[in-house]
Amino acid sequence: MFDPAARAQAAQLDQLEPGWAIWYGVYDRLFYAISRTGMAAPSCVAAPSPDALHALMREAEAAARIGRVA
Repeated sequence: MFDPAARAQAAQLDQLEPGWAIWYGVYDRLFYAISRTGMAAPSCVAAPSPDALHALMREAEAAARIGRVA
């Protein structure tokens, strides 16, 4: 199995973020998140680390709250 630690981090973040579907792409070694609610813009974000992904998710949610598309 490729990158078991990264996949475990993605699974843990997925459990902590019910409004997002989160996974780790082993081919490109990026963490991905897709908004399950449709309320975030952009609805799909990707980052090289869980912390960076988390920050992009919050930015997307904030952008949706103020009505601008990032």
